[in-house]
Amino acid sequence: MFAVVFIAVGYFLGYLILGVPSTPPTKATLYIAPYSTTTHPCFTHNKESCKAENPNTQFKYKVVSNGELVMEDTTSTDKNGFFEIVLDSGSFYWLTVEGDKGISSVPISTHIGYADCITYVHLQSRK
Repeated sequence: MFAVVFIAVGYFLGYLILGVPSTPPTKATLYIAPYSTTTHPCFTHNKESCKAENPNTQFKYKVVSNGELVMEDTTSTDKNGFFEIVLDSGSFYWLTVEGDKGISSVPISTHIGYADCITYVHLQSRK
């Protein structure tokens, strides 16, 4: 009996020490890089190596889920050409981004296993 308890406690402590979360995160940060000419494939954002074509540029954006407006704001990209948004985890959304070079609407997700580096926001000129 003692051996079973000892092993169970060992697994539990190992679980805690390794930092395995007991519940999934409730928020997710996505890094958005609007572009009109050049982009790069990306899955996991790296602030040091990910560079986009619109640094320090102002954009309007809105996020919609199931037809409901989740957020709407104006922001500027960082010097790397990305801006960040924080959304509830485990959901699908539509993101619309608008700037001087055009507008784009794309699907995004905060489900585990989906990209957090969104480099496919292709700005198209308004007609």
